[in-house]
Amino acid sequence: MAGVKTGISGQINNNIVTDGLVFYIDPAYKISYPGTGTSVENTIFSSTGTMSATGMFDTSNQGTFAFDGTGDNIDFADNSAYDITDAVSVFGWMYVTLDKGAGQNQYLLSKQNLYDIFITHNLYVAFYAKNISQPATYSLSAISINNWFYVGGTYDKDAGSNNTKVYINGVLSQELTRTGAMGSDDNPVRIGSYSNGGGGGGSGWDMNGNIGPTKVYNRALSAG
Repeated sequence: MAGVKTGISGQINNNIVTDGLVFYIDPAYKISYPGTGTSVENTIFSSTGTMSATGMFDTSNQGTFAFDGTGDNIDFADNSAYDITDAVSVFGWMYVTLDKGAGQNQYLLSKQNLYDIFITHNLYVAFYAKNISQPATYSLSAISINNWFYVGGTYDKDAGSNNTKVYINGVLSQELTRTGAMGSDDNPVRIGSYSNGGGGGGSGWDMNGNIGPTKVYNRALSAG
């Protein structure tokens, strides 16, 4: 897969970093999603996700996944490769169409008891590495609605100070010092909503808008 340029203008025409990559989906990449049906493939190894509804494919930007904010999600069953404890990176493309109001987070990706990345009600990027000293890290600036943003978060328990970071469009927005391992989790990797092991997320925790290429690594990247 190295060198494949797909989705959101070919990931801004950069080759995809594959070292440590355990999860990669791209709606514009036919190996990941053929353009029809409800099955989505993790292109790194055999792991099939299932859309919660039909009609979630949008042909814009070569192909994206569309979420209606009322329960749309894509679930990938738990796999040992996703149970990352020491260092993790989560990056993906989001196009948020509205600020849903207080308490209404909009999730790019969630692995319930391990790691999450989402947009808060006031449009800041939030990255959670669970079970560590302080799980939450928030961007210092907000995104805007009706624009594409490449958001990401990383954590490395062995990296010393400033070992958890949040990025927006490849630029470091926040870095803080945290300690501890992330633990374990049997819940699915969920795209577009909070991964709570059942249908849907918490109240209002569903994405309104579109999601493009999304990646998880078992190491901490710089800028994604």
